[in-house]
Amino acid sequence: MTGPNSEQDISNEQFLNSYLDYGCWLRVVTSRQQLDVIENKNSSELQKLAALASFYQTAGLVVEDALSMHIAWSLWQLDKSKSLPDILERLSLRLSSPKGDLPESYASDIKQKYITTKKRVDIYPRQYLNDLLSLSDEELPATFGINWKRHPSVKLVPPELRLFWNNLGHYIRGCVEPLASPKGALLASCYNKIKHGPQLTIMAPAAAAKYRGFEYPDVEHFMQEPTIRLLLQGSRTQETPEETQANERVAPFLVADAPNMRRWFFQQIAHTSNALYINGTWIFNTTYIDRKRPFKIESPELLSIISEQGTHLNRTFNMNIE
Repeated sequence: MTGPNSEQDISNEQFLNSYLDYGCWLRVVTSRQQLDVIENKNSSELQKLAALASFYQTAGLVVEDALSMHIAWSLWQLDKSKSLPDILERLSLRLSSPKGDLPESYASDIKQKYITTKKRVDIYPRQYLNDLLSLSDEELPATFGINWKRHPSVKLVPPELRLFWNNLGHYIRGCVEPLASPKGALLASCYNKIKHGPQLTIMAPAAAAKYRGFEYPDVEHFMQEPTIRLLLQGSRTQETPEETQANERVAPFLVADAPNMRRWFFQQIAHTSNALYINGTWIFNTTYIDRKRPFKIESPELLSIISEQGTHLNRTFNMNIE
């Protein structure tokens, strides 16, 4: 519906505020609800299968979100008068591996293509980010749009955040390296198959073991309950010797293993989203110094999840996180 005035385009400041308040957390809340279904003894078998599929699809979406945002931030820092939402709209991620070797100048080539054209930019995100990771810790914040300097003003970085600021490049590297890992390609394949729905089947791992010639008592160690099996290569179920050696899977199982899913939730999904929030807040605060955002999270739902995450990390890694 049109009105007496034309609505203005979304500004970068509006977009970042919305993203940091809500956008980067949507997958966390969704996947936490799916984990609740898996851990609930009263959930039906169908409910658990639906939650299992949704959980791992959401995990794939978290990675794609993070890849997109870090790449968009790295392009936005070239000219912050450009629209960040428009940059995201121009990105076309290629989540599979490239067929051949990419040039050593790949990241520079992508940036040049972005600057000199207005077309969509096809990009292999892991290769692009790995190129950026060749920079030093002192250089990394700037390439993602954070105006980092060794001796910041107190107005920009209060004393209680100075230690974090001094190590910001190291923390960003720790956030980006898992995203750039080749292991992400399998997760991307799995999430795409779930997204397309019919490219999966329901089967017990024990049944697959029997088909492959295993007999009792070996089979009793395999999961007997039916679960989701993804069909990454159509109807094919057996890997070739080369694929087995490379630890590739053509029809992997997604198992409703609540403890493992809980680990994945806190150590991957929540961690990745929290890193986006922290990095995005530094980007906002160094871009709009007079309109700084606090790092404190206000949402009771998110504070509960972050508290749970701290408890999990304390128990798992003895990290003493408050």
